[in-house]
Amino acid sequence: MRLLAAALLAIAAFAACGRRADVFPHSMTGYELYSFRVDTDWNYTLITGTSREKTFTELSSPDGSIAPGAIKVTTRAAQKMASVMSLHLPRGEQVVWQSRRPAGLSFPPAADRDIIRKSAEEHGLALVISD
Repeated sequence: MRLLAAALLAIAAFAACGRRADVFPHSMTGYELYSFRVDTDWNYTLITGTSREKTFTELSSPDGSIAPGAIKVTTRAAQKMASVMSLHLPRGEQVVWQSRRPAGLSFPPAADRDIIRKSAEEHGLALVISD
């Protein structure tokens, strides 16, 4: 219930600023994308960029949040994350896809990487893949 209230508050705040309610705010540090496996499924977490180290538990938890300055969305499947990014991130936004830290993260197969890479390119996002 609190998550729903926070999401509605964020949407109202964005609408009051004259911004489309479904577009996440520009982040001065960009956004960060992480990928990891749960059993046989690839999962993806998109969060507002920070210089703080994240834990695997934090990144892999299925809960999300949408609040001014603090976005976290976790999806299963590359196509779903590609849709989140293309529909909700502003054009020109930088997204850094990391796989080394924390332990437990890795890149999905090339076909899944290509889904996200092509979608980002088509929607004017600056995707940086950091090995």
